[in-house]
Amino acid sequence: MKASEQDGLFGDDTSIIEQLLLDTQRYRRGKEYLDLLNFVGRLPNIAPFNGLLIHIQNPDVKHVATARVWYEKLKRTIRSGAKPLIVLKNFGPVEFVYDITDTLGEALPPGLLDPFSVKGKLDQQRWDLTIGNCWRDGTVVVELPMGVNEAGAIGPAEPGDKLWCPTEDVVKGKRRWQSKPATYRVQVNSLHSLETRYVTLVHELAHLYCGHLGTPNPKWWPDRRGCTLQEREVEAESVAHVVSLRIGLENPAARYLSGYMKSNDPIPPISIESVMKAARIIETMGTEVLPNRRTKSTNVKAGSSLLG
Repeated sequence: MKASEQDGLFGDDTSIIEQLLLDTQRYRRGKEYLDLLNFVGRLPNIAPFNGLLIHIQNPDVKHVATARVWYEKLKRTIRSGAKPLIVLKNFGPVEFVYDITDTLGEALPPGLLDPFSVKGKLDQQRWDLTIGNCWRDGTVVVELPMGVNEAGAIGPAEPGDKLWCPTEDVVKGKRRWQSKPATYRVQVNSLHSLETRYVTLVHELAHLYCGHLGTPNPKWWPDRRGCTLQEREVEAESVAHVVSLRIGLENPAARYLSGYMKSNDPIPPISIESVMKAARIIETMGTEVLPNRRTKSTNVKAGSSLLG
């Protein structure tokens, strides 16, 4: 998904999936939900929400791609009688993808089915891009030395918090920048490693993009300030787990979720749709330079408390 396609990410076109999950009570118990998160984490070439759609249709797939990608990049063809899987398409309704078991042809490149055999290191560029894209939604990231058991928090910006934001106009091919007051502040423990700081940043941004602090525009992300503390933390940890897993990072969210859900009891009434879409926003923030938002803000203010 390109950056420009994300402004309408939370439109009404996919809310039917959320209703389906509620009606059928899918992924409402700990183990089933954790299996879903791990499944989405193992398909980094597929957007998280599409990973959810694929899991609903066939939770046993190993690696999926369109027929064109299978043929042009991997020299494999779709076998006769193969059953396609439906996913959402950029700028269109749906497209079809196929699992490796439905293809024939050359052997797969080493590591395709296990792209993260080497784990634990974060690319500095992903951190820099993520921080650099935070201006887009008025978020300032502040690294401060904190206590050994403190990781970070997000809340409304403090007086004096400023952001450098690009203007819409371009002069001689160069963007112009201007200082603006920030809307949100993320605090991260500067004493932690780069990897730990990144997972913390993802967790805090997940609170924002899951709507726990409100929203400037419901098409950007929902206003879900009514969530309980338990719901907020499970959603933020879920996003951190999915994003980290998809780039090969070990993370404390995995331990938190495993311990929380090991009994397979019912999970809180979280929004799985919001989790998957927030994961996609944050994931894209670390891979490309994002443009200004295309639509005007409706000026819904952030909540008053810090979320950890």
